[in-house]
Amino acid sequence: MEYSFKQIKMRVNPLFFALFPAAAVLGFVPELFVLLVSAFLHELAHIVSGIVCGLKTERMEITILGFTAVLCGIEQLNTAKKYLIYLSGPIISLFIVLIAFFTNNELLLLINSIFLIFNLMPAKTLDCGRVLNIIIAGRIGFLRAAKVMRRINYVVCGFIIAAGIVQVIVFPPNVTLFLLGIILLVQEKKQNMEECLRFISFILSQNTKYTDGRKLHVRCSAHPAAAPAKTLLDSLDYSTISIFYIYDITGIITILPENIFVHKVREHGINGNIESLFNLTA
Repeated sequence: MEYSFKQIKMRVNPLFFALFPAAAVLGFVPELFVLLVSAFLHELAHIVSGIVCGLKTERMEITILGFTAVLCGIEQLNTAKKYLIYLSGPIISLFIVLIAFFTNNELLLLINSIFLIFNLMPAKTLDCGRVLNIIIAGRIGFLRAAKVMRRINYVVCGFIIAAGIVQVIVFPPNVTLFLLGIILLVQEKKQNMEECLRFISFILSQNTKYTDGRKLHVRCSAHPAAAPAKTLLDSLDYSTISIFYIYDITGIITILPENIFVHKVREHGINGNIESLFNLTA
């Protein structure tokens, strides 16, 4: 289900509405209300920090996990602004935890503590996982980082699902953790594909990365000329300029800046090895 509100698209998962009768049957209506308000304030912090950084909210998604804001252009911000946006949510959750602690509001304290711990888990779709992805991508490239984060996500989701099985046994019929682990697995797969396609489109479609005045770190790496050209694409990142040192069997080294490589790929595709990519424009 999709709606529009002041140019902001709102996507609502129909399963979200099932939360209310389920909470009523199980007697968790106050808990659900506090959880939804806390999740909204958490996501509002992301939106406000995004506005401060000059971004627009592309859409809001409402699922059975709560609220998610999709900010347009966050990938192209510098690292500090990305940290600000991703960590603003947990910071607000921590602030609510402190307020609940000093006001002796046990329900507010419990739910927001769980919510804070949950968002600090390194799953790709959660705040801590997004920060970890930035750190890893800055070292090995966006696409390779996506593969690493997928493995980490499997471990985290496996742990949550295992805990969910224990929860079902000890506190039947509570299946929240089990369902949560399954949902995170499904969300990560969908989000990972969308982000990788968006990244490749960004890299291959324009050159603003090299001309918009951002201070980008330079990462140097060496590759044999016989290696697949895709190896170089795997090394690229939004916030890093790559310099490739290509060496052949004779030991001759060719220096290939990232923007030249991107130009070659845009012109001739990325099939074959690095040496054949050079020969195309020789």
